[in-house]
Amino acid sequence: MNKKWNDAAKTINFSIDPNIENTISQLHKKAKILDIGCGYGRISQQAWEMGYKNIIGYDCSPKMIERGHKEFPHLNLNITSSNIIPEPTESTDFVILCAVLTCIPNINERQKLIAEVARTLKDKGIILICEFAVIGGKTYSTDGTFCSSLGIMMKHFNKTDLENELEYFSNQRTEIFNTKSLDGSPAKAIRFYGEKHIA
Repeated sequence: MNKKWNDAAKTINFSIDPNIENTISQLHKKAKILDIGCGYGRISQQAWEMGYKNIIGYDCSPKMIERGHKEFPHLNLNITSSNIIPEPTESTDFVILCAVLTCIPNINERQKLIAEVARTLKDKGIILICEFAVIGGKTYSTDGTFCSSLGIMMKHFNKTDLENELEYFSNQRTEIFNTKSLDGSPAKAIRFYGEKHIA
């Protein structure tokens, strides 16, 4: 866990919109939902307000979770210190990752997390991934990484690269949309809607 996420936890407000309403509404209200990289719980709270109470959030920043417990004391938000998701295999109906892979510049570490997400999902379980996209005017290394305004190495994706990293899931739909970066400047992001199929 990068210490700078702890430093930013009290003041940062994430702006990227995963648009969970269009995906989560097809689930029954007792569906088990995992919010991986939940931060202070803003997306878990959206799901809660829609009537989904069986939602569990995980984040590697203790300060983010501490803030979440203060702002949303009813939510089940937990600290996890690795790419291991402490949930049973094939136990989850829906998983969301919002600007999580963006925060993992190393592809091997991203693949470990993606494999863990696939492990926890049931057959035909749904995944919604929302990540920042490569934009013009920003200087990237050859692998699409850069140093953010927080002083943290991050990764931006193009559509094809993101889809290729998500081989565990059949692609139902991919969207590119306008958003804002952490510093408030214009940005683009990608929403990937997928479904897990057991081979």
